[in-house]
Amino acid sequence: MRTHSKRLLLLLLPCVILALDGRADNTTSGFNVLFIAVDDLNNDLGCYGHSIVKSPNVDRLAAKGVRFDKAYCQYPLCNPSRSSFLTGLRPEATRIHDNETNPQPYYKDYTPLTEYLHQHGYYTAASGKIAHNTFPESLNWDFYENPTHDTKSFKTEPSGRTDETEPDGKIAETVVRLLKENKEKRFFIAAGFRKPHGPLECPKKYFDMYPPGSIPPLNEPPEHVKNIPKAAINPKQLKPDSREKVVTAYYACISFMDAQLGLIMDAMDQLKLWDNTVVVFFSDHGWHLGEHGGMYRKSTLFEHVVRVPLIMVTPQSSRGATAQGIVELVDLFPTLTELCGIPPPSKLEGTSFASLLSHPGQPWKKAAFTTLLREEMNHTMGRSVRTDHYRYTEWNDEKTAELYDYQADPNEYVNLVGSVKHTQVLEEMKAMLRAGWQAAVPHTAQQREKVEFKTHSRLFGRSSQEHMKSMIEDAFCEDEPIASH
Repeated sequence: MRTHSKRLLLLLLPCVILALDGRADNTTSGFNVLFIAVDDLNNDLGCYGHSIVKSPNVDRLAAKGVRFDKAYCQYPLCNPSRSSFLTGLRPEATRIHDNETNPQPYYKDYTPLTEYLHQHGYYTAASGKIAHNTFPESLNWDFYENPTHDTKSFKTEPSGRTDETEPDGKIAETVVRLLKENKEKRFFIAAGFRKPHGPLECPKKYFDMYPPGSIPPLNEPPEHVKNIPKAAINPKQLKPDSREKVVTAYYACISFMDAQLGLIMDAMDQLKLWDNTVVVFFSDHGWHLGEHGGMYRKSTLFEHVVRVPLIMVTPQSSRGATAQGIVELVDLFPTLTELCGIPPPSKLEGTSFASLLSHPGQPWKKAAFTTLLREEMNHTMGRSVRTDHYRYTEWNDEKTAELYDYQADPNEYVNLVGSVKHTQVLEEMKAMLRAGWQAAVPHTAQQREKVEFKTHSRLFGRSSQEHMKSMIEDAFCEDEPIASH
């Protein structure tokens, strides 16, 4: 009984302090948020070790904060992924599994991040794609602008336009203006960059960064494709003779997007906003460029598509650090509310990784979970679990499955289902998939208590932390003292 009472008090104390300190009302004094969501961007970036892609501003952002090496989306398609990270719920809960379903009617059951922060006193504004492009009205903002953008063509060539007249150039210009106009407010400002989403066109100078011959061919073992289940294969294929042109255009669009990010970072420098702003940069999902026999675009459960770049910078975060622990995009909502000193909604399905920003080397989640519905294949459902070492994926049931060992096979060439040597691993991964995300949460109750101390130390200072520690020790004088952190 005493243990339960202690944990209850530990959970209630932060709320008491927030209320006494005036941070739980509609005039919160937490950090600003600059939310940068990029469309269809995989991890082909300089700071992620890519030797060809030129991304100096993404790299500059990573040098300011923490780069997450194992970040994963919950659904490898725009609308389901965005509906998930904007609500802090997984696709099974949002019920969004395609790009055609308007998420707004489902928001009666939960509050999106943007509106939740608005309820807590934040000015909210955005330019570009934050919700899925078909349903921009599904989110309410104090200000919203959505420059027109061609998403239907398949061009892979210079656009003939300047940076300033490109949609992403206009997005950057608007976000810079919003930062200047609202620097004295508590704000949540979002930039929704569209590139490298197709059409793969941008100003010519970015294509010039990748001259002919700079894109190496893929050297995959051709026989590996026969061991991939049919349901796992994206029918959209990239022909070998067009791959260099497409990859060149994709990388050019990354470099163009990177330049627009640089304009926003320059404004952050000039306005001295780094000292009171949380900056998060990420993609909604990755992108295939011909891997596994020619797969192109998204909508698979392979690493190239499910893994995403994620960088976060806060005034107190480590600098130039890499977090190897597994995190998910569904974790963004609780992480941002914690950093802003706002109590999170009660039904979130993500886990705040705020403590990784100051201690990026600590162990974290056991696994990440991603789903994909193949409506065209009799509604076959793919469910995938990714640990530090393995990925296991089922398509409807364990009869159609994949198992990959990333330490021995980082490119997913060898499906180990059926390998006698990996029978035990296979059973363990099946069990982990069945147990679900709740069983992969990183913290024991004791670790949760430690995170509470660290978070409130950051928000309220050392004296508040010591005061909270003293209150707990006084309340439970028969227990062991709680160590300082």
